[in-house]
Amino acid sequence: MELPNGSTGPAPVLLLFKPHVTDETRAVLEGTYVQPFGSGGVFNWWFPEGNKCDPNAQGYKRFYLHSWMGENKITDGGCGVEVTENLYGPLTMFIWPFMPEHIDDTINFLLFRELPEPLEPGSRDVEVWVRADLVNGTGDVVATGSGGGAAPLLRLVAVQELGSPQDFSNPTGITMDSAGRIYIADTLNHRIQVYSADGDLIETIGEYGAGEGQFNEPRGLAVDADDNLYVADTWNARVVKIAPDGEWLATWGSGSEDLGGGRMVTMTGATAEGNTATPLGFFGPRDIAISSTGNVYIADTGNRRIVVTDSEGNYLYQWGVQGSAPGQFNEPSGVAIDGRDTLYVADVWNGRVQAFETDATGTTSTVPSATWGVPGWEANTYDDPSIAATTDGQVYVSVPARQHVLATSSSGQPILRWGGSGEDAAALVAPSGMTVGPDGIVYVVDRSATRVRGFSLPDVLPVE
Repeated sequence: MELPNGSTGPAPVLLLFKPHVTDETRAVLEGTYVQPFGSGGVFNWWFPEGNKCDPNAQGYKRFYLHSWMGENKITDGGCGVEVTENLYGPLTMFIWPFMPEHIDDTINFLLFRELPEPLEPGSRDVEVWVRADLVNGTGDVVATGSGGGAAPLLRLVAVQELGSPQDFSNPTGITMDSAGRIYIADTLNHRIQVYSADGDLIETIGEYGAGEGQFNEPRGLAVDADDNLYVADTWNARVVKIAPDGEWLATWGSGSEDLGGGRMVTMTGATAEGNTATPLGFFGPRDIAISSTGNVYIADTGNRRIVVTDSEGNYLYQWGVQGSAPGQFNEPSGVAIDGRDTLYVADVWNGRVQAFETDATGTTSTVPSATWGVPGWEANTYDDPSIAATTDGQVYVSVPARQHVLATSSSGQPILRWGGSGEDAAALVAPSGMTVGPDGIVYVVDRSATRVRGFSLPDVLPVE
């Protein structure tokens, strides 16, 4: 297209009506454009109308109460507040636009709608696509890769397989210790299954409950430098720390409300005030990651934040609230750390990954250094996608809705995708948790197929 400066080529920004954007359209766009607000971050077509209970609120409508109304309507219309100053004659709404002092307002109303500040993405009708060469990964707009369609889909054949429908019920998280033992969160069986590197079952940890040695739908798993196991005990609203010999070392976190079936949660409202008031009150924590200094990063999914503690459960700091701006989250379901202690957050309902760098003191920035979209991560889905990272900064995200795993660079450039439907040794039905072995084998929990598959990846450079 021809731009205002006379140049031709792809437009800098595209605003697309979401219901009309097909997967095929997105696949074409992802070669040139990125979505800095994620696939779930979109603007509304319509505009704020105002608030009859607050006549001074932002919006283009003004609400009038006239003197012919009955007392009950005036009281109800005023929302229980003093409305004397807002009481007008019955013909005011017809006359007001033509009064000389209001002519400018009337003209402006017909020409445009005044938007409130700051204007933020919502979750409605308009997708925002920005040309990739205009985004540098820093500042207010932090997107450095499309994260999806440009990478080829490979049908890699699994080199190892663990488990069967008889062994697992809805498995999700996975990790590996220094001895090569593989820990798998057997979520709906409320236990952790431990396998040898050869695929033999060694032991089973836990049963249903809220006491010591018990779990309620465990999901995310991680191990520290001493091979202690950390478990995101999702519906007990806590983190559990277990020694290599199985000793129950510590728990932290709590739930103050029972949602039924023993599902304990603490709902903070996902606001700054609520999160600050209850730093270790969790709402369905889904994942956990350990830094090189031993700090524990907890994805407090329902409260839309990341909570950081030390290895004994002492609270250090947190960040995040409900939202789609940089450093905000909507259903952060996974966390992973690379060899530089960069933290990657699966910000699933915002359809993106956010990367946060850690400084020399071991403190992680609350402002992302990079953000990229993940096609297939959508709002209001509950299929347990996850994220993993290698020591050299390669990032893996599972996309259950599209039955594949995507590998990217640390800044979001796509490298390859693998998986796909089918019943062969290359298929992934609903990929979830992932971990990377010392030999480079990527183990993927295939949740719906109740199995774990290991894949040896080819050497592929990022797609530029």
